[in-house]
Amino acid sequence: MKYLLVSILYLITPILLFAQENTGSVYGIVVDKSTNEPLPGANIIIVGTNYGAATNLDGEFSISGIPPDTYQLRASVIGYNSTTKTDISIMPGRPANV
Repeated sequence: MKYLLVSILYLITPILLFAQENTGSVYGIVVDKSTNEPLPGANIIIVGTNYGAATNLDGEFSISGIPPDTYQLRASVIGYNSTTKTDISIMPGRPANV
């Protein structure tokens, strides 16, 4: 039984590494436009996908494992109008900063 598990892991590991190499990431910070203060708890989604994150206490977010493509990124916070950034290019090995 041990050998079977090891064999399966041995076969799956290269697939997982290949999948990680062919994905990209995006990171950034969400701030109040007038005060430039960070907004914790903002929801960040990549429009049309299941990818998303919430900002931390410093307004920072990071989303990884995204297939390469050009996306729209939407930020929303209670009490604010949501904002959408367009033409966000996701490329493997090159994190996009928003």
